Amino acid sequence: MITEPRMDGFLKNKENIYKLEQKIRISLISHDSDYIIIAGHYDCAGNPVSDEQHKNDIINSVNSLYSFLSENNFLIKNKLTIVGVYIDKNWEVEEIINIEIDNA
Repeated sequence: MITEPRMDGFLKNKENIYKLEQKIRISLISHDSDYIIIAGHYDCAGNPVSDEQHKNDIINSVNSLYSFLSENNFLIKNKLTIVGVYIDKNWEVEEIINIEIDNA
């Protein structure tokens, strides 16, 4: 697990992804992770925006991370899934975006 305050807003900026590069590399390569979940949630103090903006941030973060991974040869696995979820005020999880990469 890699955590960062306001992760859905943080990852939409590729420069911030570089700050997490070593942790991402360890998770994907050393620990053979095949799922990445980016979560945003209701009432986030670090990213105090509307639900719709959170969802847009999640989509942008997933796309940014996918682009980063592609450009930096992280996609050496046969299959990787990147999922963006939003947790609402009732703690219900809504899948916003799902990208499956199959290099088989």
